[in-house]
Amino acid sequence: AKTTTLITSSLYLDEAVNMRLSLERIGWYPKAYFATIGPTTQAFHDRLGKDAEYAFSASVWDSNATFPGSKKFYDSFVKTYGKMLSSHAAVAYAGGQILEVAIKSAESIDRERIRDKLSKMDEMTVIGRYNVDRTGMQIKNFSFIIHWQDGKKELVWPEELRTANPIFK
Repeated sequence: AKTTTLITSSLYLDEAVNMRLSLERIGWYPKAYFATIGPTTQAFHDRLGKDAEYAFSASVWDSNATFPGSKKFYDSFVKTYGKMLSSHAAVAYAGGQILEVAIKSAESIDRERIRDKLSKMDEMTVIGRYNVDRTGMQIKNFSFIIHWQDGKKELVWPEELRTANPIFK
């Protein structure tokens, strides 16, 4: 019987790199390697080169995404700081976008009024859509699945934003 092997882990950059190198050292190449966080960075590919190929990861933001203002924000960040934009910076910026809309809509900086506006907002940000349910849980934003192919990070999910199809070894 044929089996399919998938390795999935929650690893920051160093751990994701070391896991991938460890698998190579023992000569084991799973059909799919998925790690959170580490593979979303350019440093993952810079450190691993060809061994980064076909790695999957989930990300809350990606430069391939085409949400309103995301390209302008990305270009401005790279120009200002001289380095690639991280998902942390994108999430922080999106938080600022959401808060700005809430304050303007509330016409106040009163916490109660802002909270009321936040609970009813449905807005697009550089990382996607913001909308919460009655408990305050985000219900319209989603993570992307990225996949390293030919030295480039590609979006493989969601389908409507896909820049490439996933490849399994």
